[in-house]
Amino acid sequence: MGLFKCPICGKEIALRPNEGLKALSCSMSCREMRYRLEKPVRVHTEGYLLVPSPNNKGRQVYQHRLIMEQVLGRPLKHHELVHHIDRNRANNNKNNLMIVTRKQHHKLHH
Repeated sequence: MGLFKCPICGKEIALRPNEGLKALSCSMSCREMRYRLEKPVRVHTEGYLLVPSPNNKGRQVYQHRLIMEQVLGRPLKHHELVHHIDRNRANNNKNNLMIVTRKQHHKLHH
């Protein structure tokens, strides 16, 4: 048995040898979130990836916002924007995302 970190919440979990890497989630909710984060439903016309909302069946949300909410452990505030550091809207790696205000975001792009 080995210890691994849940890729969604960071909680350490014990993995039995026969479980394989697909079982790397600490709970059903993290497993569902992982599936949503890894399986974009469609690409928005501006290049952002959309995934099913974890809270509202049938609704889609921007994947980068959902990832940042998971990183922060809370919903984003209405004035918080998520900036893609490398400007690639499809690169939603948490290390490529940062929270900015509208004013900060404007300065980054102009």
